Amino acid sequence: MDIRLKGTVFFEHVLPSSCSDILSTAVSATQKRLALQDALECKDFDRAEESMKEYSSDFTTILQFLKDNSASVVLKDQPHFDWSWCGQQHMSTCWQYEKLMIHACSSDIYFKKSMRCADAKTWKDANKFIQSSGEHVATIIHQVLKQWVWKEAPSVSMTQTEFWQSKLNLIYALKDMFTLQYGYSNPKGVTINNSMKLLNRAEHSSSISLIQWAGDYNTMLMNWCRVSRAFLSAKKWADQGEYGKAIGLVNTFEPLLEELHGNATLSECVDTLYNKINEVLQMKQEWEQTNNHVHYQRIEAPDLETYIVDDADIKIIEPIK
Repeated sequence: MDIRLKGTVFFEHVLPSSCSDILSTAVSATQKRLALQDALECKDFDRAEESMKEYSSDFTTILQFLKDNSASVVLKDQPHFDWSWCGQQHMSTCWQYEKLMIHACSSDIYFKKSMRCADAKTWKDANKFIQSSGEHVATIIHQVLKQWVWKEAPSVSMTQTEFWQSKLNLIYALKDMFTLQYGYSNPKGVTINNSMKLLNRAEHSSSISLIQWAGDYNTMLMNWCRVSRAFLSAKKWADQGEYGKAIGLVNTFEPLLEELHGNATLSECVDTLYNKINEVLQMKQEWEQTNNHVHYQRIEAPDLETYIVDDADIKIIEPIK
C-alpha cells in the first residue's frame, strides 16, 4: 500500500501541563513518529519496524492515559493525524484513526519485508513476516474497528472491515504459496498431490479476498494458482499415459502463463513455482512426439480437479494481545 506519514504531531504541545506524568512519553512519541516518518521516506523497512514498535508503545500509553482521565484532561490543541497511501492523502483528528494507521503501517512494513524475503527466496522468513503482517490486520478487524462508532458509513478504504478481511485472506493465500515454494526449494521436494492441495487452498483464499475487495495482488495470485494447478494436472495426466489430456491442458493454459509471467505483480512470490511449472512446459514436446507416434489420443483439455477446502486446515491468524 506504500503508506507514508505526512505532517508532524507534537504530542507535548497537545497535552496540558497538568499531565506532567505523561509529558516525557509525549516528547518520546513525537520523536519516534518523526523517526518513523524518515524511515518510511527512505524505504528503510528494518529501521521503520523498530521505530514503529517504539512509537506504537508511546502512543498506546498516551491514549490509555487520556481514556483513564477523560473527565479531567482538556487538550490544549487537537492533533491532526495525516497519512497517505496509494497516492491519496487523508487526515483526521480522531485518535482512533491514528491507532488504526499504526497497525496498518505495521502490516505494510511486514508485508514489504516478506516480499523482500520472497525475492531472495528465503521462504521461511517470508512466511514469518507475512504472519506478522496478518496479526496487525487481525488486530484492526477484531479490536480497532470494533471500538469505532460512525455517524455515517465510512467511505475511506482503510476504515472498512471488508478491506481488511480481503487483506487477511490474501495473507492466508500467500502463506500457502510460500509454504509450497519452500517445499520446492527443499531437496526432498513436495508431491504433486500436496502441491495441488496448497494451490487449491491458496486459490480459494485469494478468490474470497477478490470478492471482498478487488486488487492487483489477489487477482494475480488467484490466476497464478489456477494456471499452476492446470500444469500440475497435465503432469499427472501424462504420468497416467493420458497424453492427449496433458497436451490439451498445456495448450489451453500456456498463453495465460506467458501473460502472468510478463506481469511484475507478485513476480517475487512465484519465481520458484514458475520454474517448476516451466519444467512441465518443457515436457510438452516429448508428450506430443509420444502421442503422435504411439498413442494417437485426441487432444482435449479436461476440467481441473475440484477440491473441497476445509477451513479447519487454515491456521487462523490471531490479533495482537
